[in-house]
Amino acid sequence: NKLKEAQAIMDEARKTFHKAPGGTDHLTLAEGTLCLKRRDVKRALAVLKTIRASSELYMTAKVKMAEIYLNHRKQKHLYVGCYRELAQKHPTLHNRMLLGKAYMRIQEPEKAIETYEAARKAMPDQDSKLSRVIGSALAAMHDYTKACQYYETAVHAAPEDLKLAADLATLYRRLTDFDSATRVVMTSLQAYEGKSKAQTEDDLIAKVRLYRILADISRDAEDQEGLIASLQKARHLQKTILNSGRGAMTGERLREQTKVATELCYDLGNAHSSDLEASRQFYDLALQHDEGHKKSLITLAKISLAQGEVERCEQQCAQLLQVDPDNKEALSMLADIIFRKGELDSAAKCFQQLLQRCPTEFNALSRLIDLLRRGGEIDRVKPYIEAAKNTGSMASFDAGVYYCEGLFLSYT
Repeated sequence: NKLKEAQAIMDEARKTFHKAPGGTDHLTLAEGTLCLKRRDVKRALAVLKTIRASSELYMTAKVKMAEIYLNHRKQKHLYVGCYRELAQKHPTLHNRMLLGKAYMRIQEPEKAIETYEAARKAMPDQDSKLSRVIGSALAAMHDYTKACQYYETAVHAAPEDLKLAADLATLYRRLTDFDSATRVVMTSLQAYEGKSKAQTEDDLIAKVRLYRILADISRDAEDQEGLIASLQKARHLQKTILNSGRGAMTGERLREQTKVATELCYDLGNAHSSDLEASRQFYDLALQHDEGHKKSLITLAKISLAQGEVERCEQQCAQLLQVDPDNKEALSMLADIIFRKGELDSAAKCFQQLLQRCPTEFNALSRLIDLLRRGGEIDRVKPYIEAAKNTGSMASFDAGVYYCEGLFLSYT
């Protein structure tokens, strides 16, 4: 934020590079950015407008201007106008797609579809890609029947396009048309396997997504066997992705794929809920990918508590509270464990900590009332009851408030 020093460097750069090929436009773009940093929006726009359509930086300047119009001036028509001008002067597929996305961003899907349709007529060789974005836009308008038709056209033209198949299958699943969703996934996988080409990392990621969609369909249809089979296939592919790409992936992409692996292990743990040992193993595998995975930790803690493994449950709750100090389920279980041990003061503190974060945790409040009664400090409950009453206009009429207040009055 040393703007004076930045301007001095800019002035010096203009003197040095004013004759360099293309140097002026680079400096103009930088000056526009500097003006925006100074909150001189008018000057920033005036500077950026001087970059001509013949410049290689014309597109960059127009995109920057569009963002200024939308975010600083709230002028949606001028925001779209930048992309419209860009598409008119350089009618490439990329620029037409940018215009369509701009319309979608300002909640004008009808105009986005018109833009995509015009591009589709002008570029028939891009029919598959444009049908996909038209389908997405129609889905945003809730015209699901037409959206499915466009997606089906695109899938028919490129049956081995796994990402496209995943979009259509997801849409069919949202419409609870499970048969069509399954058909799209299986047809796409078969078409892809029929092509003799090496699997790329993106292909594997798309296949994982398809198997996860199949798992979701099986879950919706209460097909436990199909659910486990699809999740296992997805997990096997995900292991391949992580093992082969760990050294080459960027940090963000690696985090994304590790998250997918964690979720697959967690989902498999849930799918094996009737077999606690197998379920535990999958939750543990999830924690190997992400040692702070909240859902796995809390589920493992519940299993440990249900099986009477109190110390193990306590460790898991403590581990979870390191990641999420406000986790009410962990605080409640930890307080319950401490209460069972007879450490009443520590249990009371734990319940108080929970109620400070969540005043309407009535189970914790009723336990605190009992603890403070035993310690002869029942009057200390009043602020917690009042806090529960003040959480909303109708909170005073909540059954939990009535119960806890009645319990408190019975002891006084």
